[in-house]
Amino acid sequence: GTALNDSAITASVKTRLAADAELKMLDIHVETEEGRTVLTGTAPNAAARDRAEGMARAVDGVKSVDNRLEVKP
Repeated sequence: GTALNDSAITASVKTRLAADAELKMLDIHVETEEGRTVLTGTAPNAAARDRAEGMARAVDGVKSVDNRLEVKP
């Protein structure tokens, strides 16, 4: 079902973020519904924010990414 796929997508995105030296230090929340992934939390700069979005987009099954990360230096 879709719920199983969504939880697998969420887990994959979290795994990718955790493998990144800078992003793993951040408190990024990941939620996926019907292939639409939402990132919430904070990022230290725009580059980190954009990198998190790019990593999420690279995960199989992700249809779109709603990047709601706030940049807080």
